[in-house]
Amino acid sequence: MFARVREGIAGKLRQAGEGNVGAQHAVPWKRMEAANMQKAKDEVTKLLSRLPDDCSSEDIQYHLYVLQKIERGRNDAKEGRLYTQEEVSR
Repeated sequence: MFARVREGIAGKLRQAGEGNVGAQHAVPWKRMEAANMQKAKDEVTKLLSRLPDDCSSEDIQYHLYVLQKIERGRNDAKEGRLYTQEEVSR
């Protein structure tokens, strides 16, 4: 996914006359992709080790969904995107 985004951005910048932008930024993009991919693989490996051997693919998908929602919530909290109890109660 990141590769398609990177290529799309580089292509648009080339069309806009920004030169060989893709080559200048290829290494940092690849490092970020590799780090994100390794983190995702580690999280999936940990999840699979905690699930029972007879779980279904739907069980795995559900647990991945829950982990994704938790991660988004943590990121929102870090960025200050929070609601007080009073705001939620309205």
